[in-house]
Amino acid sequence: MSNYGPVAVVWFDTPLKVMSEERAGRLEKLVHELQPNCLVSGRLGGKFQSDYASEGDNKIPNLSGPAPGKRPRRSTTRGASRSTIATGKNRRTWSFKLVDIVSKGGNYLLNVGPDGEGVIPQPSQDMLRAVGRWLKVNGEAVYGAGRSPFGIEFGAAGAPDAKGKSTFQARQDWRCTAKPGSLFFTLFTWPGEKFTVTGLKGKATKAYLLADPDRKPLVLAQDGARLTVTLPATAPDPLASVLCVELTSSPHAPREADVAAL
Repeated sequence: MSNYGPVAVVWFDTPLKVMSEERAGRLEKLVHELQPNCLVSGRLGGKFQSDYASEGDNKIPNLSGPAPGKRPRRSTTRGASRSTIATGKNRRTWSFKLVDIVSKGGNYLLNVGPDGEGVIPQPSQDMLRAVGRWLKVNGEAVYGAGRSPFGIEFGAAGAPDAKGKSTFQARQDWRCTAKPGSLFFTLFTWPGEKFTVTGLKGKATKAYLLADPDRKPLVLAQDGARLTVTLPATAPDPLASVLCVELTSSPHAPREADVAAL
């Protein structure tokens, strides 16, 4: 911890049942004494003594929310892609997971396993490059973006299952991420020639598609908290298309300091 320069993260992958609260506290204190700016993963154990929440492998929360017992911080979901085949469906799946997690205030830690020769399998390379090409066009909606100010797009509670446990009916039509003065609606299901969202705070001044290099303004109509944007008849991107809406004095966007820290 003191011979390798600045360390960004210490990833504890601790069997939680064997880590005591006292021992976890000592480890966290030691890391921060040696590396004050280092983050400690949420898998340290000991009643969540860490700097951010860490979900289980391939587990994504249904809704956005702060880590339990902490001030609102980023969470991380770890996904594995060892057996991924780079089909169009899988590229869409990984793109959705990435935006879904960011819209809920998280980061996506993607595990890509090399083969016995230390080479990333070609299907995984193809998938990563496809998502990378999408990010070159639409990265503004992901990098440095904060959580959705809405929440209705995530889904809603469903009827209890046969054992009486609560269920959640997820929706995947669109996700929203935010920056100061801008909202980014990533449309995974093209809504046709109109996209409408309710619960908007602030006044929308301009709307355009990130896939449009000229960023030509789209026709928008706002009635209080209800916003409707007129879209092209077909989606510009088969994976997902991002609609950016600029606002004035929007309370939706995260604070500048919060975005800078992402």
